[in-house]
Amino acid sequence: TDIGDLTDDALLEIFEAVAAIDPPYVLRFREDHTQIHLGWIFLAHVCRRWRFIITDDMPRLWADLPCIIPSALDTILQRAHDSPLALRTNRLFKYEKDVFKSDVARSEAKASLRCGVVFDLR
Repeated sequence: TDIGDLTDDALLEIFEAVAAIDPPYVLRFREDHTQIHLGWIFLAHVCRRWRFIITDDMPRLWADLPCIIPSALDTILQRAHDSPLALRTNRLFKYEKDVFKSDVARSEAKASLRCGVVFDLR
């Protein structure tokens, strides 16, 4: 079977499996520059169909990203739909909290933020 013949449901399962083994994460975090490994987000760059599935049908994955890519907060909120956000942080990044607060302050959707806190001390 060609991958183009797979149903959207089958692709969703594949994308969720990829997300579990290749999540986005911060490679380097400094006050003036953040380098990010996009992980499963790269799948949205393959073709229009995959992008639509990933951006419209997988809100739980987007809801897991706000602290990882704070500069994309408005896009993340839009794609997370009504899913509660998970705020994951590594306490070793001393500027991360300030950058996130700054991005929330600039966010158009800040009034509607609903968040859950997850301590990820890896």
